[in-house]
Amino acid sequence: MRSVERAAENESTFREVNEKLEKRADELALTGGRTPYLCECDDERCTQVVLLTGEEYEQVRAGPRTFLLVADHQSPDDRVVRTEAGYVVIEKTGEKGTLVEQRYPRR
Repeated sequence: MRSVERAAENESTFREVNEKLEKRADELALTGGRTPYLCECDDERCTQVVLLTGEEYEQVRAGPRTFLLVADHQSPDDRVVRTEAGYVVIEKTGEKGTLVEQRYPRR
């Protein structure tokens, strides 16, 4: 598998895990508080966590190419959409953007 495809697969997998975490938080009625979400960078060994409210996470999921990353985990080809305390929201561009869009779980 090419490195671009591998990176897109890793990022999409982290995003899918976060979707499950959000669903579970909703089921447990953990509203208003912060829920841990995994960094969605392309490093398959990354285990860093970002604490977000459900509303903040929904803002990240605004588009099929946007991802939640711990600050400084973005790649040079990522477009930073928003910088917050402790995390950034990035948009995937180019071929990687196309690949992650195809795996968007909210279609």
